[in-house]
Amino acid sequence: DGLCIVAILQFILSIIWPILGVTSITNWFGYDVYIDEMRNRANGSFNHPNTMGAYMSYVFVLFVSCILCGYKNKHSKILCAITFCTIVLTISRSAILASIASLCFLFFISKNPSTRIFSFRIFFKFIFPTLLIVAAIVFFTPLKKYFVSMQAEDMVSARMVHNVFYLNIVADHPYLGVGLNT
Repeated sequence: DGLCIVAILQFILSIIWPILGVTSITNWFGYDVYIDEMRNRANGSFNHPNTMGAYMSYVFVLFVSCILCGYKNKHSKILCAITFCTIVLTISRSAILASIASLCFLFFISKNPSTRIFSFRIFFKFIFPTLLIVAAIVFFTPLKKYFVSMQAEDMVSARMVHNVFYLNIVADHPYLGVGLNT
């Protein structure tokens, strides 16, 4: 019941700020500093839309699981729709892709419970075509502007630098690492 209330409140907050333009709602949670950065992106009670998108993606997967198991089917379908709409309002690319991938994965598991998930046959029959469809959507639809842009290229290069630093740390300290919070 708590997740139901949280999902509904986040949806309401997602409509109040970016769609209706009520900026005073952001002062309740103390993040009015980010208003210029998050114009037209829902962030609910979270300090950034990507954080809310990740959280709502987890909640979405839970409600999809409830639907597939038949638990409170009517309520689960409504809450699943509410959480997915909230994820779309955050315009968080990773949350949208993770939600769609999780939906496909859960649907596959529910329809094929005795099938081994990690096999070459499954990879070439389901995962590879799904990746091709996602790539086609990302590169050949109007959504391209959200995924392929100068900002996205900068983010990829920044992540590559982080990965190089990570590999250097692992090469220097392969067994014990460097410790927590370093």
